[in-house]
Amino acid sequence: MTNNEKRRNWTSDEDRAFLIQVAADRPFGAEKGQLKKAWQAVADKWMACDHFGRVVDGKKFDAASVILSGSDEDELEKHVLLDDICTLLDDMKNAPATQTQGDSDKDKIEQGGLLVRDMAMKTLKRQCGGDADESQKRPAVENRRNSLATVIAAESERELAVCEKELDFQRQNLNCDIQQRELDRDERKAEQEHQVVMAKLRRTS
Repeated sequence: MTNNEKRRNWTSDEDRAFLIQVAADRPFGAEKGQLKKAWQAVADKWMACDHFGRVVDGKKFDAASVILSGSDEDELEKHVLLDDICTLLDDMKNAPATQTQGDSDKDKIEQGGLLVRDMAMKTLKRQCGGDADESQKRPAVENRRNSLATVIAAESERELAVCEKELDFQRQNLNCDIQQRELDRDERKAEQEHQVVMAKLRRTS
């Protein structure tokens, strides 16, 4: 076969090797405007190989042809790799939305906390200001007014502390949610890497 002659088919080993390369390089996760260049870099690696000649779409699968060819195990391995690549692609697509939602939730929690503090301070100032006016007008009840202001201030502080605890609890839940998603992604990545290693071992055995 000459170097310029294009082959019509790939072998199963070439299919698997290409999928492993794609899973390792992750060209589909390139930055905006760099996607074509990333895929071209993968293609260039394979075009540099003397025994490799073209690019095909590995997502199409004919179950009947697999049964006839007797290559169930090879096709299963390729589809496991494809599933992993699709999962990685979905994760990368969903990551910005997840991050945006997480940031939005955090902003809402922080804004809620600031609003609660602001309302509490305004209420306390009004109450203290009103008590000061009354104490000037009615010196006889000054002590009682001061005592009432103290009670109200203490109650406001208590309510504020409860609100802050609730906001802190929501923040912790949100952080746990984000950490769990990261753990899930790490587990899928580890499983995919394990499958890649097993695929290499099967080819060399």
